[in-house]
Amino acid sequence: MKHVKNFRILNPSFLLILLIFIVSVTISNAQVFSSGNISSTIPDDGSFHVTEVMASGLPSATSANFGIEKVCIDIQHPDVKELSIKLISPDNTILLLDEFYSGANYENTCFTGLALNHVLEGQAPFSGSFKPVGDLGKFNNGINPNGEWKLQVEDTKTGNVGEVISWSISFSNAPVKSFISSNLPIMVINTNGQTVQRNVRIMVDMGVISNGSGVSNKITDPWNHYSGKASIRYRGQSSMMFPKKPYALDTKSEDGEDRDYPLLDMPSEHKWVLYASYSDKTLLRNVLSMQLFASMGHYSVQTRFIELVFNGDYQGLYVVMEKIKRDRRRVAVTKMNPEDVSGNAVSGGYIISIDKWSDKRDSWQSIYPSNVRGDRVRFQYVYPRPDNIQPAQKQYIKNYVDQFENALMGPNFKDPEQGYRKYIHTTSFINNFILHELCRDVDAYRASTYFYKDRDTVHHVLKSKLINGPVWDFDMAWYNANFGGANEVVGWQYQYGYNFAQGNPADSIYPVPFWWRRLMEDPAFVDEVHCRYMELRKDIISPEALHKRIDVMAEQIKEARIRNFNHWPVMGQWVYSNIMPVAQTYEDEIIQFKNWITKRIEWLDKSMPGTCPNLSVEEQAPLVSSLEVYPNPFRSGFNLSYYLRQNSKVSVELINSMGSTVSQVSTGNQTAGTFNDFISVDNLPNGIYMLLV
Repeated sequence: MKHVKNFRILNPSFLLILLIFIVSVTISNAQVFSSGNISSTIPDDGSFHVTEVMASGLPSATSANFGIEKVCIDIQHPDVKELSIKLISPDNTILLLDEFYSGANYENTCFTGLALNHVLEGQAPFSGSFKPVGDLGKFNNGINPNGEWKLQVEDTKTGNVGEVISWSISFSNAPVKSFISSNLPIMVINTNGQTVQRNVRIMVDMGVISNGSGVSNKITDPWNHYSGKASIRYRGQSSMMFPKKPYALDTKSEDGEDRDYPLLDMPSEHKWVLYASYSDKTLLRNVLSMQLFASMGHYSVQTRFIELVFNGDYQGLYVVMEKIKRDRRRVAVTKMNPEDVSGNAVSGGYIISIDKWSDKRDSWQSIYPSNVRGDRVRFQYVYPRPDNIQPAQKQYIKNYVDQFENALMGPNFKDPEQGYRKYIHTTSFINNFILHELCRDVDAYRASTYFYKDRDTVHHVLKSKLINGPVWDFDMAWYNANFGGANEVVGWQYQYGYNFAQGNPADSIYPVPFWWRRLMEDPAFVDEVHCRYMELRKDIISPEALHKRIDVMAEQIKEARIRNFNHWPVMGQWVYSNIMPVAQTYEDEIIQFKNWITKRIEWLDKSMPGTCPNLSVEEQAPLVSSLEVYPNPFRSGFNLSYYLRQNSKVSVELINSMGSTVSQVSTGNQTAGTFNDFISVDNLPNGIYMLLV
């Protein structure tokens, strides 16, 4: 049932006859159509209140040079969060202006894409100009603006009564620009009238326009990369507070089944994430971090920049990311079946996480406290999924972590055979440590932290160990959090919160595990950290290399980020958890980003504990050089040729794409010189392997 009132007004320019041409042009290029004072009651029964304004005498099509400039409303209501306000064009295109924000009244409130503030960042009573929830520019793409425009107001709850006092719509030769094209792929999602929810997925139509590198993608182009169904829901925790929402997305077949697809040329799968990058004004922090972890030799989540159009509304720049899950193309641990409950079968594969905890998530608690307050880490089951994992499987991975923690806390924890090294893949832990200390992620180690363990005697690994990875969620890293020490150049993030007798209640829910402080008590581990840092410092994490990565990505998104910040005008505004003072321009944001990185690395250079013989940042002559491997590819073995600079023990380690060692040969102590060795390796599965000498 609709409560409808019709209002038509006369185009005021019709009243102006025989005026000079300049005046008539000026008036025709800035026309306002108003309902006048209607003071019409908004029904409180869930029905729509619709008022109409007739526009006439306008050009037959909107364009980049003529179209809607703004929509102004005056609505009295004691609690505007109960209202959903939409503009409907003569061709029945619908645009959401605002909904669900607390407070009273819209008093002379105008919605325009030219405003400096977004309505979702405003506060009632609303007055002045705001960007609407939807994109007014979608009306300025060739539609005929003449006809009946409708303002639809829905009161979604009973108990309060309000009224529409008046509203108007303005057209001019300075319209809100419509989204036309991008150098990035364009993703289009249509919900077909459904509302996106937090915990329940909805089926949608999805298309991706991608004409290839160097070719412009137009919103009017066919959906040539992907055209089909998908399911979506909102995702995230702290990011859900922002108006630009992140989404969980699954590609689907027409009948609703999972559809593996090589989205934007990433490995074929069906589970994806649309990351919003709202508080990260560089729009780069997550992508940079994933790239670095991959450069360190690990599987890392792949990413792609896109621009998103949602129900016809431009929504800005997003990052499409692989979701962390078990798959031969992602975290390639062995698939677990319900019958895998004993013997070797129960030993893997598993994915677990340390994350923000709630009683809705199946988890277990560490057997040791992680800070002076006695808070304990909680581990969550990721794979097998909590609704599929068997009791024996839950008990196995819990016992494995318990054994690791017991070994780590035991008197012989430094013993390479009986200590903690028996249970963990130390290289992955070291690389995680270096990355998280480099970027000072305030959530480092204690949230969005993943581990996986494969099955024993798989891929020639007699006993698979716990691997730290993949990495995830860096929006509050790299100088983008104003608490927890993350805004400082000086200090160690792994020590965060240990001495808090009292503090943020959230810190008791997810403390930094005691593991890292204990690991740093082992001189051998510390020396390995130091050596690995010095190795990475030569190129991958040098300031020059990091700055270059940033510059390349910033150039890639140059056009899109301008549109993004026009739609979401947060540049120069404080957004949780930005560091003050906030940068006023994108260029300044990048300068701050780079400057902090340089200073952080300078501090790490001076402060990294441990030693690495004969290595320094300034002079790092490798012990092993002139390294040659042939044949490559190989079958049963390969020849290894190298020069040893000084007398040393040489170890040759072959590592698969999961980070697990599949073959290891130690030559014992050798004198300096040139060596040619044949490394025999039989029956390895096809794949890419890393050689560590």
